[in-house]
Amino acid sequence: MFRVSINAACCLLACGVLAVACVAPGGPDGGADIDDRTAAFAWKAVGAGTYNSCAIAQDGQRYCWGVALVSDCAQAPCPINERPTPAVGSAIRFASVTSGGGIHCGVGETGDAYCWGDATYSGAGSLGDGETTASETPIRVAMTTRVRDIAAGYNHVCALDEHHDAYCWGSRLGGKLGRDVPTLDSHRPGKVSTAVKFRTISTGNTQTCAIALDDIAYCWGGGYGSLGAGARDTACNISPSCLSTSTPMPVEGGIRWAMISAGNAFTCGVSLDHRGYCWGAVMNFGDPNPPLGKLGNDTFSGSKVPVAVSGDLQFQSITTGTRQACGLTLTGEAYCWGNNGLAELGIGTTGGRFASPQRVVGGLRFVSLSLADHTCGLTVNHNVYCWGLSYGGRLGNGQSVPASVSRPTRVLQPSG
Repeated sequence: MFRVSINAACCLLACGVLAVACVAPGGPDGGADIDDRTAAFAWKAVGAGTYNSCAIAQDGQRYCWGVALVSDCAQAPCPINERPTPAVGSAIRFASVTSGGGIHCGVGETGDAYCWGDATYSGAGSLGDGETTASETPIRVAMTTRVRDIAAGYNHVCALDEHHDAYCWGSRLGGKLGRDVPTLDSHRPGKVSTAVKFRTISTGNTQTCAIALDDIAYCWGGGYGSLGAGARDTACNISPSCLSTSTPMPVEGGIRWAMISAGNAFTCGVSLDHRGYCWGAVMNFGDPNPPLGKLGNDTFSGSKVPVAVSGDLQFQSITTGTRQACGLTLTGEAYCWGNNGLAELGIGTTGGRFASPQRVVGGLRFVSLSLADHTCGLTVNHNVYCWGLSYGGRLGNGQSVPASVSRPTRVLQPSG
């Protein structure tokens, strides 16, 4: 995977610089609506990862595409699957999937949690089995109770058990495991140091966030204002926002939350009254990766407290990615904002940055979205679509060249 990582990083940096420098294009090309009729093969969940994606079929089988799940790419070219391919260990039936930086996890129909992929990514050992070896086969996470929710981040994973307690494992950097860990990484799940009970959890790059049973949001870890801690988040010479803590902290603003999504140095959520809010992306002046408008509040500045997403949209969910966020309205329409240098907003054009929600073209109705450097979504008719950078086969559309796809394109039927 090393060779792909270097090439992809160069491509992302170039696109990122262009996106910052350019003027937003004159407007998205709507084009014709996409025919989303139900296909012979139906999906029920999708997870967009950094270099590969995985989806769960209606029968619980697991399929993946993109760069091979476990590959050191010692010999170029790296193994690539340009369309969904039956994954090793498919005897396990999955109810859900979540994807992060080289790892994927899911909850089986029995309530057990499993992870697979490159466990050595950043040396984190994030498969949760006490080892640091990679595995294409799903590895059962070493938890003694059933799992109700699981979230894979850049190099750490967190889960909620049947008692609503939070457990995390992987990289401990910045306190994002929610407990003091003496070594760099924790290879087994450990309980977050709090008596708070949670109903949903989300992992990002630098932070972890969760919603308690009383609808209050908590975040831990830190950096760039991603905790939403307001005045408690002090500045330093590394970044205007340097707070990091292993203790879950309530998000400022007194908002009652329906859902939350932790992304790359920023966080978004939806309140119980369906309003969207984002916070974080507080960067130094001249930072090579500025906020890019990913808070969606009509500015290109960050914030240490939740700020309302602009417009009068009512959301059922907002999902965060690397440089963008996307929300689903109550009727399933997708809107995205932030950087569009890789066409990751799906608005029919490539380039520019947008600080307010832009409607995804194609007229599709989605039930869920998953974001990384590209974006994937599951529609009401059980089809999966992806858009953004097609490099490495990550869109599952039969292409692997470094091109940008600015409209949702349907993931192909599985091979094999």
